[in-house]
Formats: sequence, C-alpha cells, structure tokens
Amino acid sequence: MPITGTATTVCTATPITLSDASAGGTWSSYDANAIVSSGGVVTGVTAGTDVISYSITNVCNTATVTYTITVSTCGARDINDTTGKPNDPIVDDASMDIKVFPNPSTGILYIQASVSVDVKLSTIDGRMLIDQKEATQLDMNYYANGVYFISIFDHNTGLLLKTDRVIKTGN
Repeated sequence: MPITGTATTVCTATPITLSDASAGGTWSSYDANAIVSSGGVVTGVTAGTDVISYSITNVCNTATVTYTITVSTCGARDINDTTGKPNDPIVDDASMDIKVFPNPSTGILYIQASVSVDVKLSTIDGRMLIDQKEATQLDMNYYANGVYFISIFDHNTGLLLKTDRVIKTGN
C-alpha cells in the first residue's frame, strides 16, 4: 500500500495528486504546510516540509503509510507571510503593491495592483474556478462559502506576483 506521486516538491497554492492502490483510506497531513483533499490532492500552503499520510482501517488494525513533501514558494511570496516582502528574488517589486480586498469577502473581491494583472481563483483541492485576464475584481457570489486560493500574475510577463488565501462568507 505505498503512496505514489509524481513529485516530492509542491509550490504554494499549486496542487499535486498522490494515490494509493488500496481504496477506502483516509488522507491527512501532519503539519500545516500543506493540505490534502479526500481524493489525495495535495496543495502547498506555506514553505516547509510536511508528511502526508494515508490510513486504512479494517477489523484487525489500522495501516498507515506516509509520503514526505517539501512545500516551496517557487518564486511567490509565502501565503502566510504578512511582512509584504518577497522571499525569493525572482518576485518583482510589484508584488508588494498588490492588495486583495475585502478578505473575507461576501461576493465581490477587488484586486488593486500597480501593474496589469491576470488572476486565477481555485479551490483548495486545485480545481480552477476563474481565470481572468487584466482583472480588477472577481465575482465570488456564485461560489460556496469557504477557503479559496488566488494567484496573481503580471499580465505582460506572466510572472507569479502573489498567491494568497481568500475566504468567501455568506451575503
């Protein structure tokens, strides 16, 4: 019952999929550096190492296997970093001028940036919901309350400027 996957490193807000040949198990993550869905989709949350576990319980016992991953910012600011300073020299200074508000949001999410930006909104399990060019706002009214990831790219260069968590709450 080994866990299989194609990567041992994941970027923040970018999912990878792990699998196990034995069906009916439960996925979990040990640290808060990554989250894992019930389907084995792992999404990096903050830079560091995490241990992903897959457990199967039968009448005799519980068998658990683990898979260690490294979460990297991959050129983006860590989504839990509140200093506003990039961790990686690849990030453009424009990333410090980006504001996403209000967060939490009840519907319309505004993006204020010093450069033209493209925005992608995805679920915590990596499903893309919105891919909008030259965005200044996103309409989240039609999505369920919960936590989402927003990735903001420089429209001209395609450089990832910022990744953040967004919370959608009821109207």
